[in-house]
Amino acid sequence: MNIWRRFIQLWQYFTLAWIVTLSSVCWPLVTNDLWWAGETKVEEYALTKLPVRCIEARGTFAVDYEMRDPAEPWNRDPYEGYDLACWYGEEQFKALWPEYKNASFNEISAARYWSLGWAKTTDRYILTKLAAFIVLGPPLIALAIGYLLRLAY
Repeated sequence: MNIWRRFIQLWQYFTLAWIVTLSSVCWPLVTNDLWWAGETKVEEYALTKLPVRCIEARGTFAVDYEMRDPAEPWNRDPYEGYDLACWYGEEQFKALWPEYKNASFNEISAARYWSLGWAKTTDRYILTKLAAFIVLGPPLIALAIGYLLRLAY
C-alpha cells in the first residue's frame, strides 16, 4: 500500500510539471484553431477566394489578384518567413486558368489548397484536440500503467 501511495504522489508531481510545461508549449496550437481565431476572418477569404503560389501567378497584381497570408491560422507557419499566396476571385481565376473553366469553386479550392500543402478543414477544434492529447495523454497512460501494475501485484 505504501508503494501505491508513493506512486500516486510521484504521478501527481510529474503530471503537474508536465501539464504546466507542455501547456505553454502547445498554447500556439490552441490560438491558431478555428474556434479561437474566429470564423468570420477565415471564411471571408477561404469561401470566396482561391489561393495560388505567387510564382505561378497569372495576370496583374492588384487588378487580378492580391498577395496575403493564408486565411486559416493553422496554415501559417511561424517559423517560415514567406507564407504569402496570391488570392484570386473565382471569375478572375477561371479567366486566367481556362483549364478550370468547368470546375466548381469547391473542386478548384481543394486542388489549390492541396498544391500549396495547406489543410482545408471544417473541424473547429482540430489543433485543440491535438494539444489536449499531447498535454493529457502521457499522464493518463502512466496512471493506467501504474493501476495495472497495482492490480498485478
